[in-house]
Amino acid sequence: EVEYSASRRKNVVMMSFPIKGKVLFISAETYVDIEKAAKKIKKLAEIP
Repeated sequence: EVEYSASRRKNVVMMSFPIKGKVLFISAETYVDIEKAAKKIKKLAEIP
């Protein structure tokens, strides 16, 4: 099971989270800590 997908590009970090048959897409600044951000997003979106 995929928890989330993240991609670090030259000018942006892109993250996607599967939620109940839909996808939550997040874009962030390149300096973001992906693991910390993913943990916070999962908590806010109530993703187990």
